[in-house]
Amino acid sequence: MLNIIKADLFRILKGKGIYIIIILLFLLSLMSAYTVSPLNVGLNVSGDTTENYGLSDEWLEKLYSVKSMSETRDILINHGHYEVDVANVVHNNNMYYFFIAVVVFVLCCDFSNGTIKNTVSTNISKKKYYFSKLLLAIGLGTIITFLNVYFAYFSNLFMNGNNFVSSLPNITLLTIRQLPLLYAIISVLITIAVIVRKTSIYNGISIPLLMLFQLILGFMNTFNLPKWIYNYEFETALGKLCLNPTNTYIMQTLSLWTIVFIITTIIGYSYFKKRDI
Repeated sequence: MLNIIKADLFRILKGKGIYIIIILLFLLSLMSAYTVSPLNVGLNVSGDTTENYGLSDEWLEKLYSVKSMSETRDILINHGHYEVDVANVVHNNNMYYFFIAVVVFVLCCDFSNGTIKNTVSTNISKKKYYFSKLLLAIGLGTIITFLNVYFAYFSNLFMNGNNFVSSLPNITLLTIRQLPLLYAIISVLITIAVIVRKTSIYNGISIPLLMLFQLILGFMNTFNLPKWIYNYEFETALGKLCLNPTNTYIMQTLSLWTIVFIITTIIGYSYFKKRDI
């Protein structure tokens, strides 16, 4: 299993894709620091996490009336005060779209170029193959998640000063708390990849999947479903885990998403084991 991981890691590091991801994360962190606000991809069903940017009502009203980014930045820097790095951790649902690419690098390319047939047929069991891919995807997902968090921290510290950052131990702890949810999402993506096998179909399903799920939740909201259903949704849960959650909520959320991880891993491996390569 370790040999498969090493070989895949060597192949991925020789390619350009992983470095494009890192560059994009760095550029996004600079953009976040310049705008003094977190960058979010999705429907933001978790709501506002900026606490009005630490602005008084007067300056908040002025903020919403400005017409240029430079004016917005000037108001936030001179009159605002909130932890942009924490707000970026809250919006780690953005990592979903980078995880899609990671799974392409780790697994989908094997289906595309046919190397999976040679790999599995040369004394490598399907079990070792599947779990080496899952572990590598989780490992790379963890690395780019923390790069995203630390890029945001240092960019904001350098460009905006101490008024807009928390602390490295704090954002590290918050991110660690989110990891079971992120790992569950990676497991979901791996499962989709082994079922569809084609990169184009995988992208066509996985890219809109998160937004589609949020749209369905939004539609179901018209029927006044119980509030607890939304509290454990991926984006909402990532945010709530960073905003002084109760110990009960932390345990319930992490337990639920650990179950999601286990179930999707079982489904993915069972399907992969039974189907011919």
